Amino acid sequence: MTANNKLKLVCIGGGTGQALLLSELKNRDADITAIVTVLDSGRSSGIIRNEFGMPAPGDMRNCMLALSDGSEWLKTLLQYRFEKYIPGMNLGNLMFAAAAERNGDFESAVSEISEFLNIKGKVYPSTFSNIHLIAELESGERI
Repeated sequence: MTANNKLKLVCIGGGTGQALLLSELKNRDADITAIVTVLDSGRSSGIIRNEFGMPAPGDMRNCMLALSDGSEWLKTLLQYRFEKYIPGMNLGNLMFAAAAERNGDFESAVSEISEFLNIKGKVYPSTFSNIHLIAELESGERI
């Protein structure tokens, strides 16, 4: 506990579980910091990574929305997945791509979107680089 008796919590991870945990922690009297993995290469996040050369925004989006004081309408809208023209693309991920392209980097996009969503706490990506996790098998094959 700090001098002001506010608990400091750090949540490290990714995926659906981290966002669910953060949505519960948001209502506690605590300083919350989330460090989120940005290595997802599937669906909308994978497309954004390939097309824009930035870290995967999906888990960041979910964690920011979990900590957001924004309206439920806005949260639902930013979770929307298109069915036509760009099937499976997530609107919130497109917002990250637009902010990163407009501002010049993913770090600025994270800061701007955090402010826009009025999040309670801080959310940081595990890296600001578009890295990929690779496993080398005993056979030498890399996947």
